[in-house]
Amino acid sequence: MEVVLYNKKRDLYDYIKPSIDCHAELNKPLDFSFKFFLNSSDMKGEEPISSDGKPMEKDEDGLVNTKCLRLNNNSLSNIEDLKEMSTGIVADITSITWIDLSFNSLTKIDPSLVEFTGLKMLYLHGNKIQNLSEVDKLVKLRNLRKLTLHGSPIENDKSYRNYVLSKLPHIISMDFGLITKSDKRRAMVWQRGKARKTRRYSD
Repeated sequence: MEVVLYNKKRDLYDYIKPSIDCHAELNKPLDFSFKFFLNSSDMKGEEPISSDGKPMEKDEDGLVNTKCLRLNNNSLSNIEDLKEMSTGIVADITSITWIDLSFNSLTKIDPSLVEFTGLKMLYLHGNKIQNLSEVDKLVKLRNLRKLTLHGSPIENDKSYRNYVLSKLPHIISMDFGLITKSDKRRAMVWQRGKARKTRRYSD
């Protein structure tokens, strides 16, 4: 269980125990990184990378128990069937707490990600996501605590950080940096100002 404390002197949130650490997990990550995948359907029939040279243990149904799914450093542009592919490999997709999709060619945040309801950490940095509104799709992930999006075109939007924090106020880390109380305050002020502008233009 993760405990979050606010440190007044440092103006940031300290967390006592990392919520996700695949190296400390009993189950190995399901690792499909550096596989040259173009779509999530490429997972079918592909053997995951093993850090110790041994195949992943499977249950009586031939499914693996894992909390981490790594698909980073591929050429993924489409992950619309990620849930379907994962269900055919993982015993329980709701037990997955970390998905790494960094360094791919994703232009959008696919709605399939919200099917992983236990997700606490999501890496999407180094992609080609262009519209800030794509972040709205992650609102349903109430357990999400750590998110990366940097290295995509959306990072160039001057409202980038405030927009993400206003949509996902429950996250404690963004782009590998802890979110401070000041960050949250600025995001709240920005959101209120945006709402006032919208009302003024609609009158």
